[in-house]
Amino acid sequence: MYDDSGVHLSKLKVDGGMANNKLFLQMLANIVGINVRIPILFETTALGVALAAGKAKGIDLFTLEHENETNMHTYIPQIEGKSKENLIQYLFNYLEFFFSSST
Repeated sequence: MYDDSGVHLSKLKVDGGMANNKLFLQMLANIVGINVRIPILFETTALGVALAAGKAKGIDLFTLEHENETNMHTYIPQIEGKSKENLIQYLFNYLEFFFSSST
């Protein structure tokens, strides 16, 4: 990820619908090579909408505080080296096949 962003990341936080897919989260950790973290309450988009609606009506439902890191699940990268390269190549080949056959 550093090559694309120029920023060294120590972890990647995921929420919303993707956070419900354990296979995706483990593959993401394996591919990007850093820990992937999900909060216990991962439907934060819906929570944010509810909080914004309350605020618009003058109701302060919630105050933002520093996120409690203990209330998160972590997916740790489990492959590296040639195995990681093979996984990435397999995914690229699959996506290329998928998108070329769907047109």
